[in-house]
Amino acid sequence: MNISKSFTLYMVMVCLILLGATSAWSQTNFSVKIYAEDGTGWKDSVVIGKYIVATNAIGDSISPILVENELPPVPPSGADQAPDVRLTDPTGGLAFGQGVAVDIRNLVSDGQKDVYRLKFRRTDPDGIPITLSWPAGLGAVSGGGFYMTDGFGGFLFTTVDMSAQTSFTHATFSTLSGSFVDIVVGDGSMMRTFTADSIAMASDAKGKVGKFEKPKPISVDFTTTMTSPVGGGTKIHVEFDKVVEGSISFPGDPDGHVPINISGLKKYDVTIPGPVLVAGQGVLVEGNGNKGKAMKGKGWFNDDKTTGGTLVFVNTLRLPKPNVNNIGDEMYLQPLNLSLGLGGGVGLPGQIGVNEKGKPIIHHVSAPKWKDVTKTLYKFKNVTILQNGTAYCLDTIKSKANIKTLKALGPDKTVRYKDSPMMGNKLLGQLIALKFNMGASSLGHTPSTGFRDLVYVGPETSWVGQTVDAIADSADKALACYGGLPILPTNSWTYVRLANFLETLNMEFSGAFDTASWGGTNTVATGIGPVALSDIFEASGPNNAPVATPGDYSSIYEVPKVFGLSQNYPNPFNPTTTIEFTIPEDAIVTLRVYNMLGQVVATLADREEFSAGENWVELDGARLATGVYYYQINVNDGQFQSVQKMVLMK
Repeated sequence: MNISKSFTLYMVMVCLILLGATSAWSQTNFSVKIYAEDGTGWKDSVVIGKYIVATNAIGDSISPILVENELPPVPPSGADQAPDVRLTDPTGGLAFGQGVAVDIRNLVSDGQKDVYRLKFRRTDPDGIPITLSWPAGLGAVSGGGFYMTDGFGGFLFTTVDMSAQTSFTHATFSTLSGSFVDIVVGDGSMMRTFTADSIAMASDAKGKVGKFEKPKPISVDFTTTMTSPVGGGTKIHVEFDKVVEGSISFPGDPDGHVPINISGLKKYDVTIPGPVLVAGQGVLVEGNGNKGKAMKGKGWFNDDKTTGGTLVFVNTLRLPKPNVNNIGDEMYLQPLNLSLGLGGGVGLPGQIGVNEKGKPIIHHVSAPKWKDVTKTLYKFKNVTILQNGTAYCLDTIKSKANIKTLKALGPDKTVRYKDSPMMGNKLLGQLIALKFNMGASSLGHTPSTGFRDLVYVGPETSWVGQTVDAIADSADKALACYGGLPILPTNSWTYVRLANFLETLNMEFSGAFDTASWGGTNTVATGIGPVALSDIFEASGPNNAPVATPGDYSSIYEVPKVFGLSQNYPNPFNPTTTIEFTIPEDAIVTLRVYNMLGQVVATLADREEFSAGENWVELDGARLATGVYYYQINVNDGQFQSVQKMVLMK
């Protein structure tokens, strides 16, 4: 096994393309360096990346200083080199052996997600924290999604968005198995979905289900200032034309008067505690008024109206917080077509057959208006009824054959058999929600427009590789009683199972509702999570041809080619061999030899100064046993590091 995996202390980052946040990213060739240090002087680094002609096996010939090969065994606890950092594959699918220092994955498609496990150890003293750091600007690299997770589902620490910060400190343990992070790299597009019940139950500020908030101001934030008169101030009078919640404060006050809260009234007479306000002292009055109009008011000091008058306000009108109905209503005001979610309703609008009387059969809920959607999802009849009952297709309603398009079909009417207590059709509700999510994304009401194009990669193998759009098409057919269910030897797919599957899709990026923007006409919900962190979706995109042989990476790395550690010669050797290395400038070099246990068996250079250019040292193995050994160079305390393997045969 070839043992050479290089380190560099500068970031290598190529082919960076900054794309808009409204669509899925195209992934491009890249490499990024991750640094590790413990605050005591020890430091190390690893490189992660993707490239079209890479292979997923160690041994690639990348460049003179980026060689992707296995590292030597981990030094035992207490050895000189006890601190350690290396990359592995968390799935165990890549043959990394002892771990690597450079891991360049094969970039197969725009949608792929890769997980790099970074293991580290620090045993002296045991448990000292290690700080991991990386270059800024990762949001503009390749797919834009770089996330550091704990590998345990967030149990140890919350996921770190590596594009939003450049370092993270982690406690370490005495073994590599106990100290690791997973770096997830993929599509950074932020997604947002809504569950069927959250759409159904959405209400305005008055609690009215199915009602959107009108873009009418409901309150006003305000600020105004007053100035203490000659002789100072002991009392302040302020009055407003609205009920106010706010405060009176004294910026820059030399006597340190504390702010005074005002609440629930229109008029306030406030005695200033402590020393008299000095003449000319500024007074800041700020807060919120309970009506959506500009604030008006007046104020003075010491019960003397001549010390004040009409106040001048800076006003900011506040709109109510919108709800999901705002998105739905706005979607129906935008140019909809059959390719954008609810524009085509659910089911199939065309004829799928004829009944015994020769009449055409159509199983379709058209939902031509947003109110038809809400009527279909929600009904209150002494109790709340939602579309979450038994799933079935639209062939029968209350024991009668259904053969026509319906504008709406409330959960109280989706009763398959007359007098059945089972109301609601979960397949209908979940398909409406899925199409709502597709339309909201496509029409710009969520941060990214690509939800419909995401590819399913979850545990339901019948759907793996299909886009959300294709899944919705199949569900339309199923709801219309026109196929749509996967055909398996076991025939295990039912309408109930399909409804539960759609529910899983709708829940993947769901969460508490909040908005990134709303001006009264274009509600945009905040994102919940990136595609890269999804367990069931990946972005779609063109696939690259598979790679059969390692590629030449040298042209994509903007790195000095004069750094290098050559293979010793002769190799195998007995008992002496020569080790050559190149450095671009005069530098301090340490070069050590390790056995298979990671123990230092020879130090050929210990922080010695070498001249720029080609250099060499000689190893005399007369006192060493036959076997495999590793030699490692360290230039300028980590500016450049590399490892090679050699064999002593006596």
